This record gives sequence, structure tokens and C-alpha cells, in this order.
Amino acid sequence: MTKLVVCSVLVVCLALSASAVNYQRTVIAIARPTEYGEYIFLQGGDRIGSPIPILHNMTVGNARSVYAQTAANDHFLNWGGSEPGQGTYTNDGRQTQAEGTPMIWTTNDRSNSASVEDDGHGFSELNYQGEHLWLADLYMDCDKTSNGWFDFKAYMVDFRSGKSDPGWESHFINQEFCIVDGSMWGTQSNLQWNALNHHGRCGSFNFVMWSQNLCFANKLDDHMRPYRDEWVEDLSREPTTE
Repeated sequence: MTKLVVCSVLVVCLALSASAVNYQRTVIAIARPTEYGEYIFLQGGDRIGSPIPILHNMTVGNARSVYAQTAANDHFLNWGGSEPGQGTYTNDGRQTQAEGTPMIWTTNDRSNSASVEDDGHGFSELNYQGEHLWLADLYMDCDKTSNGWFDFKAYMVDFRSGKSDPGWESHFINQEFCIVDGSMWGTQSNLQWNALNHHGRCGSFNFVMWSQNLCFANKLDDHMRPYRDEWVEDLSREPTTE
């Protein structure tokens, strides 16, 4: 597992102990078809709702993108929306507050004219699944999670004039199990987690579907490839609201 090594500008590097810092790369992927102007943010925390420190691992060339503007000063996966001092999205003179940690719309289509690195959306090497996979690529302090697990839920906004925000996913996710590296794991029976939210594993590639209880947490180098067919089949149906 990759742990973050913090270096000063004087090139004096300190490999901090696991008890002091245990940042591990953690990807959260949510499958949700969206239209242009719709945007997904992420909220969450540990088992009792406390915020978890994060560092964004995506750098985009387009400083005007939603991601670039709202990722500024976003230091925690937390409940409650925008953090104090977090960047706002400004477009056509209209300022919009972030509703949590920004995600990025991605596709696995290399012919797409946009890319995450250049535009803040579009083709991403992390996406092996298809269209409309929203990603958050983070370094997360696993020591601040609950035995390596965390809660999360997505909130969708609509930046189009005259449109209201679609808002939260379904109130009741009921994610009873998660397939972790190919093995079934009872997230509610084993961990006694809140049935209202998704549950993710720190240091993994976490894949869920909007408002559904499907959950996979795999090592990052696996990228969920074994489950592509199931994901594409499920996306052909409308997201559930139950």
C-alpha cells in the first residue's frame, strides 16, 4: 500500500510514522449517467460522522473547471457541504458553493475530445468501465477512518440556469455487503454501519452505483475490471430510489 511521504521545500524529507500520518491513495467511483451542467460532489466521514483528512490527487490544466475551482482548500471528506475557505465555482458571473468534495466526470473512450488532465473531465486511465463514471482520486488518512472503512454519499447540483439541484442519492442505500478483493464482506453485520450511506475502504478503488447497494473495493491496480459486464448491464436500468 502506498503511503504518502511529506517533503519540505528545502528537500528535507520526513517519512512520518504510521501513527502520525497514514495517507493512502483511495479512489471513489460512482456510476451515474448525467447531462451537461449536472455535477456530483461527495460527502462523508468515519463511522460516527467525523471528517477524514484528504489530499486531492488530480491536477487539471483548466483552472476554470468546476473541479479546479472547488477542489481548492478542500481538506476533508466531511458532512455538511462546503468547508470554510473552500473554492467556489464561478461561471458567467454566478458563484456557486461546493457541496462537498468535487468529483470528475470520466469516460474510457480515448477518442473523447476532453481529458481529465487537460480539461477537468473526459477520458481517464482510471476508467475501465464506460461513460458516466464519476471519480474522486484522493490520498486519505486511513488512521482517521473506522478500522479502514468510511461512509460516503453523493450530492448532485445543476449549474444550468433555471434548473433545480437533483440533490442527494436515495435516502436508504442499505449496503449490507461489499465485495473486497473478490471476497464478500458484511459491512452492516460486521461493522454495524449506517444503512443510509455507501461504505468504502481506505486505500482501495471503491466502486458503487448511484442510489444502489452494489459495492466493490479492489486493490488499485485491479481497477474493477472483472465487474465491467455487470456494471454495464446494471446501467441500462434506471437508478432505484428505494
